[in-house]
Amino acid sequence: MRRHYFSIDLLRGIAASAVLFCHYQFFYAPRAAVKFMFDDPQRQPLYAVFWPFYTHGADAVELFWMISGFVFTAVYIGRTCDVRSFFVQRFSRLYPLHFLTLLAIAGVQFWSHRALGYFQIVQYNDPYHFVLNLLFISSWGLARGASFNFPIWSVSVEIVIYWVFFLSLRVLFRRGLWGPVAVAGFFWLLRLWVPTPVVVCGWYFFAGSCVFVFLQLARHTAVPVAVACIVLAAIQPHGRLLLVCGGTILLLGYLDETFEPRAIRKWFAWLGESTYSIYLLGLPVQFAIMTTLDIASVERARLADNAWFLVGFLAVVLVLARLSFLYVERPLQTLLRSRLLVSRGATMSDSDEVLVLGRVGVESLAVTHIEVQAGPDGVNHPQ
Repeated sequence: MRRHYFSIDLLRGIAASAVLFCHYQFFYAPRAAVKFMFDDPQRQPLYAVFWPFYTHGADAVELFWMISGFVFTAVYIGRTCDVRSFFVQRFSRLYPLHFLTLLAIAGVQFWSHRALGYFQIVQYNDPYHFVLNLLFISSWGLARGASFNFPIWSVSVEIVIYWVFFLSLRVLFRRGLWGPVAVAGFFWLLRLWVPTPVVVCGWYFFAGSCVFVFLQLARHTAVPVAVACIVLAAIQPHGRLLLVCGGTILLLGYLDETFEPRAIRKWFAWLGESTYSIYLLGLPVQFAIMTTLDIASVERARLADNAWFLVGFLAVVLVLARLSFLYVERPLQTLLRSRLLVSRGATMSDSDEVLVLGRVGVESLAVTHIEVQAGPDGVNHPQ
């Protein structure tokens, strides 16, 4: 049985869109050289409707990491995968769009500095930080601060965890839930002493892996456990983000396995497919708009107060993201895989591309072959 987790796919697309709201405040900032503290978030358009996105959009990163753990487990559990195949899957999925958006935002920042004498928001747009971004290591502790298309930082640290997952895959699920719980627990303890982004990413990623395995082992309890997690997050302050993300993913995973989400598939599949493009195109588009308005001496803050400006900005990013997925992201991914894995026959679809799996039985959790169907992407994406 093959299944696509369309609801979780949609959740990832919504999370990527939330990041756009989180970064919308940059329209109110003067420039990178000026310290900017946005002390009036309620002036942002339609704040009464979208305040969760404006206020908690940054939390989408942890959600991306947990969804990735869920999806990687769904795709790779019970499979054998060599280093070359795993690398090509990751590289073809992540690098082409990262490289193109890196060039795009470098061009925008160069244009801004040449025309206006300052960069937009991000200060470190020098050759050193360009190389860090080029090598996908911008968040490995080597940077002086945010640089170029800085949302890529979450993917940069997640790459490290991808390899931790891959290297542990042979033994990770031999004892069902205990393996991912042990690894997640290790990262949870480690973050108490070394609270780096890589460690925090590992904690959320393997927590997402636990959610998937739990769903397969105790599916009949998924709904009450998911509701309990969300309620617990609402009534006490500890681990709220983890509980909300985990409970939501568990509930949506159960619903996707139980019902056929035809409405979501028909009307919203495009949003899940475009997640990575939304996440990486948001800042280049925003900085290009900001530079254009600054050159025209238009007061950005007053324009940003207008709800139609918000709608227009979101529409531009979403349309470009869709075009990017259809005509850039997916074709380049297919091309690279056909060239680099052509001698190996049909390749397994990327765990961030598709959320498809076979039902895993309790007794065969560690060895079940999960059939993966070629299809559209999902995240972390962000992720």
